[in-house]
Amino acid sequence: MVNARNNYLRLSKKPLVLPAWLHIVAYIVFLYAITGVLYLLIMLLPEGSDGSESSNLLMIGYLFLIWILYYVSFKIGQNKLHKRKLQRNRTQLSKHEEMFNQSRNQLDSTVTNIPPAYLTLNALTKLHEYFANGRADSLKEALNLYEAEKQHHAHLQALSDVKIMQEEMIRVTNENNRLQWMGMFRR
Repeated sequence: MVNARNNYLRLSKKPLVLPAWLHIVAYIVFLYAITGVLYLLIMLLPEGSDGSESSNLLMIGYLFLIWILYYVSFKIGQNKLHKRKLQRNRTQLSKHEEMFNQSRNQLDSTVTNIPPAYLTLNALTKLHEYFANGRADSLKEALNLYEAEKQHHAHLQALSDVKIMQEEMIRVTNENNRLQWMGMFRR
């Protein structure tokens, strides 16, 4: 049930978005490759009367066009990737929601057998320990064991309280005796 809950939480998050620095690195690598291609294209173009100006404008136009194509293709690819991941996550999420609901229903049906007085975290933990350690074979046995231990702890707490009160009485008595002895010497 814990695994199903963890998977549910993991899948309900948004798909992973790449960090900005990775886009910058990819853009620089892409521009480096495109610059070589553009250089070859410019070298193959026929030169006019003023070939340097037209080649510079053409190169800027190519770079701008390539940048726009890269940006648009990247966004389209990113959207497709997100849609694929979202669809896969939705199917897994629905599967895990179904498992989670089944586990919850199973737990609810189990819990209805337990009296409401024992539906506390401490009591349920103790009952689970009794079954896990083999100290109890039935719910009735586990509840009786829990009640016996609860009474035992209450008895130990009462004894501890009595011990604390006795120590306090001894301290007060010793203090009174000391004061009486001091009073005898004052006369």
